[in-house]
Order: sequence, then C-alpha cells, then structure tokens
Amino acid sequence: MNRFTIFAVIAGLWALGACSSSNSSGTGDASCTFKGSCPNSPAPSASNVLQCQSLLADPKCGSLYRVYLDCAFAQEKCNAAGVTDDVATKAAIMANCGAQSAQAEACSGMTQTPTCGYEGAPCCTDGSAPCVATVCCDQATNKCLGPGVACTASGTVCSAGQCGACGAPGQPCCNIIDQTTPNPCPAGGCCNYSAGELGGTCIAEGGQCEAPGPQSTETVCRSGDCVTCGSTLDTCCADGKCSDANATCTNDMCK
Repeated sequence: MNRFTIFAVIAGLWALGACSSSNSSGTGDASCTFKGSCPNSPAPSASNVLQCQSLLADPKCGSLYRVYLDCAFAQEKCNAAGVTDDVATKAAIMANCGAQSAQAEACSGMTQTPTCGYEGAPCCTDGSAPCVATVCCDQATNKCLGPGVACTASGTVCSAGQCGACGAPGQPCCNIIDQTTPNPCPAGGCCNYSAGELGGTCIAEGGQCEAPGPQSTETVCRSGDCVTCGSTLDTCCADGKCSDANATCTNDMCK
C-alpha cells in the first residue's frame, strides 16, 4: 500500500529542490503543510515542508512555483486505501500541468533532468549528498530508492533517507511500496501505515495502532491487522481497555 503524500509525489516527478535559489528562506506558507485530499494520507515530512517553503520564497521564481504546485495539488488521485495513488497522480500532473512546469523550469534555468540523486537515478558521487531528502542510496546497486521501497540487503527498507532494518515492532514496515513481501512485519505485529515515516511502522501484537481522537477511532494490533477495539463485543484495546461504559475485558473481548 502506498503512503506517498501529494508533495512527495510532485517532488519525485520533478526535482523541485534543485530549482530554488541559494538565498531562499522558508515562508511558513500553509500550503506547504497540506497533506492532500486523500483521507488516510500522512502529513508531509519536515524535509518536504522545508523544500516547499524554500521554493515559494524564491524571489525570482516563487510565484511560478506556486502556480505549478497549485495545479499539481489539484491533480491528486486517491486509491482504495484512501491514500495518494502516486502512479495516477503523476500521470495527471504530467497531462495537465506541463505548461506550468515548463514556465517554472525556464525561470529557474533548470531545463535538464538531473543525472543523479533522485529516485530511480544513480547515487551522486560528486561530493554532494548521494540522494535528495528522504530518498535512500542503495549501496548494493548505487541507485536512489524512494521511501518505503525495499533495499537490496535482506530485511531492509528505505526510511528517513537510510536503508535500514525493517519488520520488527518499532521498525519501519518492509516493502510496503513495491509489495514484494506479503507480510510487512515478518518479525511479528501489524503495520500501522499512518505511523512514522512513509511506509508505516510495525506495531507489536496487542499494541495500540491508532490513538482515539476527534477524527480517529482507537485500533489495536491483533493477528497481523490493526482493528477497531473497545466497544462491547469488540476485541479489547491495548492494556485491556474497553471504551463502553460498564464493559470489561474478558478473554480479550469487551463484555
């Protein structure tokens, strides 16, 4: 299941960060924290927000970046899981925002696609960072991988800009983006797709997946899935809690 935020999709499609001028600074623009219209998509990462703010603050091209981003945001497509469908969204952006992209590129002087550092491209070896933002350099292949994509080494996935261990409680979920592993948490537990970095975090069996809130229902990890809990005849929540008045947890069921 993909967990791409809309800005991450845009950044992966077009190397926006390379376009901003060196004297740009963050603006705090609210549009940079927009997580998109898909209900289950996570908020943009801190690096995405800073990248976006830098673009909009560019004294020369910021207004053109805004026009492009506004167009791109409007193209978001959601999948059945309620998160951004990166393939469909990229296709819509390419089909409908080409003119805006070209104007921003012409303003910035970036008319060629970078040859390294971006998802799918070789890792850079010129002394700069091997890969941009949250993208990871897979040392085994010297390729940049997107967040949530499996790295070559067994039991590792791209998370927070590094190929690291995955699949155990508290670690990133394994192979969520490319779906090559049917069990995202092979060491046990459930994948909470909205927790942690893009791709989700493994939650231990019996642990809380989602906390209760104004727009969320508490869920608990049971037999590999995050399920609702606490109501009468539901499974008990973490630590044996039940939310219904007078209900108590008996044999892992609220009664």
